[in-house]
Amino acid sequence: MVKHAGAFGEDNGYNTKAFKLQYKEVDTWRDAAVVTNNTDSVTEGTVNPFRARFVRLLITEPTNNGDPAARIFQFKVFGEAVSDESYHVYYDGNGALEGSAPVDDNEYRINDAVQVKPNTGSLVNPGYRFAGWNTLPDGSGDDYESRSYFRISGDYDVTLYAKWEKDSDLTNVTKNKALTASGEMAEHPASNIVDGYVDDQSDKWATDSYPKWVRVDLGDTYEISRWIVLHAEAGGESEDYNTRNYELRISETNADESSFRFIDFVSDNTASFTDRTLSNPVNARHVELKINAPNSANDLFARIYQFEVYGKPCKTVFFDDNDSTSGSTPADIKRAEASTVSVPYNTGILSKDGYRFIGWNTESDGTGTSYAEGDTFPMTAEDITLYAEWKASEFTNVALNKSAEQSSTDRGASADIAVDGVTKGDKYAGQITRTEYETNPWWIVDLGKEYEIDSIDIYSMLDNPIEF
Repeated sequence: MVKHAGAFGEDNGYNTKAFKLQYKEVDTWRDAAVVTNNTDSVTEGTVNPFRARFVRLLITEPTNNGDPAARIFQFKVFGEAVSDESYHVYYDGNGALEGSAPVDDNEYRINDAVQVKPNTGSLVNPGYRFAGWNTLPDGSGDDYESRSYFRISGDYDVTLYAKWEKDSDLTNVTKNKALTASGEMAEHPASNIVDGYVDDQSDKWATDSYPKWVRVDLGDTYEISRWIVLHAEAGGESEDYNTRNYELRISETNADESSFRFIDFVSDNTASFTDRTLSNPVNARHVELKINAPNSANDLFARIYQFEVYGKPCKTVFFDDNDSTSGSTPADIKRAEASTVSVPYNTGILSKDGYRFIGWNTESDGTGTSYAEGDTFPMTAEDITLYAEWKASEFTNVALNKSAEQSSTDRGASADIAVDGVTKGDKYAGQITRTEYETNPWWIVDLGKEYEIDSIDIYSMLDNPIEF
């Protein structure tokens, strides 16, 4: 309640015109009520409840007649006494493997405002991104963004848990998969590193074997683009035992040593975890973590707590010869959804009597989508079959496998290569003819007899047909 000049006999023109009721929250004055264009001698009303030790009346326009002097005869604020018991706000990293949770040393009372702290301790949870705080560990409680406010609403302490969200649509494709290892201690088997969690220092793979590796069978082909390793310190051991030098290897076929190839490596590591993204995703059925230097303590034991590889399942492009009379189809292609598929060339020299190969189609009768050799398209969400597309013709390739010669031959690239039926033109695979450097080189084919020529196709080294 505010009693102005008119309430005690002065002219109503001296009644306070504009003012605010404010209270102090932390270090900031906040509005509880705002009054403008007042002409009454007495102002009273209710406000949304708030807790405060300090309140003030802030006058923004002292009178209605332009007089600069404020005239307040009474200022009353009504409320109830609250408990002096104090409460605390705690922060929990909620599974973070690096960094520290913020600390709030303030004491709060019921209805006090709390400003939520940001991730000042650089909490990190590999494979996830920090997304604020929540009142429950599973994220089903109340969400709070960093630097937002909430009030102490009950007679209890509050714990805020770090909220983690997956930072991509990739999944951990090694989790709970079958594996083999170069060696392991009975109490620290290799299977511990693909179980998806770290309990204590016993929940690890440990070995002093040489060489040191673990190979995981993913069960199917995946397009992988990220790998994570949790080392000794992630399980509470000394930083000196973190794996120092190691590499990621993959196989698209089987788990034989000769089938694996190098993909990525880390050297001179001292961190408790490794989180690496591949610049070029690769297909893999088997993945291997190979350890070249187990730690920085000159200890023979490797200590790995988790090995995670992230990727997307691949779908398959099948090829159907669509009633060809000779030749073979290209090998199946595996790609993750939306990844680029390059349509292969007719390297198996498919042919069909009375027809000419003109590309591939998604339907056997040619009514679907057509793709020429060398075209690209995004992989579909399901497997797809491409059928050889044939065009009826009265003409055949009368130069196929006929006798040919050229003015000279360089590097063994003989003239007969041009009539073997392979049109891709890969010079590294021996699929082009080549003469020596000379003036007016020539190439000739003997068709064996005279033919009526319908068209001539010349395929250059760039795989581009030139028609005449």
